[in-house]
Amino acid sequence: MKANRDYLKRRSDEFFLLAEEMLDKGRYNISALASEQVIQLLLKHSIYLRAGEYRQTHELADLFADAAAVNHLPELTDYYKQNILAIEALEDAYLTSRYVGKEFSQAEARALFDLTQSIK
Repeated sequence: MKANRDYLKRRSDEFFLLAEEMLDKGRYNISALASEQVIQLLLKHSIYLRAGEYRQTHELADLFADAAAVNHLPELTDYYKQNILAIEALEDAYLTSRYVGKEFSQAEARALFDLTQSIK
């Protein structure tokens, strides 16, 4: 299972670099999707380190709640509540960039990447 733990963190780091690169290249949809993946994988990594497993979901609300609970970090719940609209936009990026065909603007992709940076 150690390989799995390391894999989650490594993939999160790779998606972070991809989000930044795609933002710089004007590929805003991919940047938005990669930003969401960074947060999703970081939360799963955090949960896995404490619990040895994590829920198979892409729902960031559930992952924030799980990470806050297993790590005894009520401030993570506070962070989620303070940034709920931006975090919901990240969740939307996961679905819309894959299935709906929403086009993200530079400003939207930048805001999502900035949120990712603040969590990372």
